[in-house]
Amino acid sequence: MSRLDKIVIACLSAIGVLILGVVIFWGTAIFMAKRTMWQAENYILALSDTEMQQWIARTETILNDNENTRHTFDDLVLPDGVRKPLTYYFREDHIVYHWCMGIACADLIVTRLPEGGHEIMFRGQRLYPKEPTTGNNP
Repeated sequence: MSRLDKIVIACLSAIGVLILGVVIFWGTAIFMAKRTMWQAENYILALSDTEMQQWIARTETILNDNENTRHTFDDLVLPDGVRKPLTYYFREDHIVYHWCMGIACADLIVTRLPEGGHEIMFRGQRLYPKEPTTGNNP
């Protein structure tokens, strides 16, 4: 094996190791971000009525305060104790609670309804108030 062949093999090996390192790094980062958002989604979809009332009370405080259009409000504390930074966006009649981990983001929207009461939405799904079930629905 000539000296040139050894240099080519060494360069290709170094490039291969570098590519493998980048793939492992980004693969891990993407997996961790998605896992965190799955945890947040599970937390949101499992909110009890008491916890939803806490989100409504937090929203009323912000809507009544009416200072700015964007704040870093607090940390979202997931049931396993993991804390995630939470940003909210103020709109005239609702607050969008937004948290993001890398490439994965989630929004919880709490709206003050004109006729009174509140509505909580997550990914187009109405969480509060619950839709009344009828005998025709399975």
